[in-house]
Amino acid sequence: MSPGTNYRDIDPQFMAPFLRAAIRVFQVQCSLELKAGKPYMKEGGGGRLMGKISGLIPIDSKSFSGSLAISMEDSVFFALVKSLFGEEVSAVSAENADLAAELANMILGQAKVELGNLGKPVGMALPVAVWGTEHDARDLGQGKCVVIPFESSAGKIFVEIVAGGAASESVA
Repeated sequence: MSPGTNYRDIDPQFMAPFLRAAIRVFQVQCSLELKAGKPYMKEGGGGRLMGKISGLIPIDSKSFSGSLAISMEDSVFFALVKSLFGEEVSAVSAENADLAAELANMILGQAKVELGNLGKPVGMALPVAVWGTEHDARDLGQGKCVVIPFESSAGKIFVEIVAGGAASESVA
């Protein structure tokens, strides 16, 4: 499926909290306004992530098992490091990559509250950061993948929800 393709077996009530959480986290924590694009199914499922650096965190509930990835272009990551820490960086490194992992953690934390209120409780896990031109989420899910693209003044950001395991076949 390509961008813009319908994804009728995705539960919008499950996806919407992640969209709202990403907007809130970037606005409040990073002073960066995000404009959401149209969510779509990524062809081939999880696999290669959309950005150059990503924060990944497993998602586990009674009805869903998979992962959340917050993936961004280098330009966004460099702007976030400058904005949050006052440091100019020109490369992602082990010293600064944890920022991406923490963003994934904050987004899942925000979404978790809203999902709990909807009767869809989600457990928390430890996030990790991965980067490079060919990094992927295969270890955290190989099923269906919904991408929520965002535009910002610093560049593109993608929230990817990757399903993995029998409980997540309906991605809800």
